[in-house]
Amino acid sequence: MGLFNNLNHGMPLRGIHHRPSILIVFTICFLLLLQSQSSVFAIHVVEGDGVGGPDGAYCVKYGNHLVESRITFHTASGVLDFYLFEFGEVTNCPAVAYTYDPVNRVVDVPDVRNGTTCMGKQAERNHAKVKVVFVPEKDALNVKVNGLETVMNKCA
Repeated sequence: MGLFNNLNHGMPLRGIHHRPSILIVFTICFLLLLQSQSSVFAIHVVEGDGVGGPDGAYCVKYGNHLVESRITFHTASGVLDFYLFEFGEVTNCPAVAYTYDPVNRVVDVPDVRNGTTCMGKQAERNHAKVKVVFVPEKDALNVKVNGLETVMNKCA
């Protein structure tokens, strides 16, 4: 059962707003982790000077823990860990390589475009377009997937 096929069917989701454009969550998680149908996945990191980017763990939970996601960026090693719990099913993708381009402020996760990898399988299953924007003043990720939007804050 794909997460984004079932998110808004009778389940109240606090903090998610419907939008007419194609958008929302990597989470949910990296849900942050879904790939677009055209096999293009990028996280646009908006920051003053383009240096840095997301670092550490970002989390989101919905529907009394029916859906939970956690993305942990390990900046020094250039990998991230992706965890998604959706309606009883767990996806856990550790040590996924990503690159950060400080000039264009884009984080790229190549595994999302490879249907044989952990993240690639999740992306194919959900057929979702994902955009994740880093908000440095809040140290949070704005995640948009197929018309839904959420915020992933630093994990408590």
